[in-house]
Amino acid sequence: MVAPSPSQSEAAPPAQPLTAAELKLQLEKRLAAGQAAGTVPAAEALVQATPDDPKAWTILGVALRSNGQPGSAIVAYRRALALDPDQGGVLSNLGNALKDVGRLDEVVVHREQRVPDLARLGIGFEPVGLRLPPVEADGLGGHGRAA
Repeated sequence: MVAPSPSQSEAAPPAQPLTAAELKLQLEKRLAAGQAAGTVPAAEALVQATPDDPKAWTILGVALRSNGQPGSAIVAYRRALALDPDQGGVLSNLGNALKDVGRLDEVVVHREQRVPDLARLGIGFEPVGLRLPPVEADGLGGHGRAA
């Protein structure tokens, strides 16, 4: 019988759980790097820990959509917008998830809402006289159609 080496017999101290802020940062980095696999359970834990944090719901939406669950991502994005309607990027994410599930009629509504939302946020342009091109049935202003 071989005696265990000191490094084998000494158990490593248990890892301290991440704080919600640390988990949020870790998830943001993983998702931004395209490492979405396995992020949904961690994002769900983040939302459970901070249910009133719109950024947590946005992260959950990104994790869900990146893991092939656009329908569930829509729910998360809508919750984020309900908590903080001034999140311009979430509106774009929501539109992309709606396109993923073929709900193009809702994409058009969100696209039309976007310019007033951006102006309300003070994003640097004057919307006076701004004309958006008509949105075709593909939800991409006709640019998504094959020629």
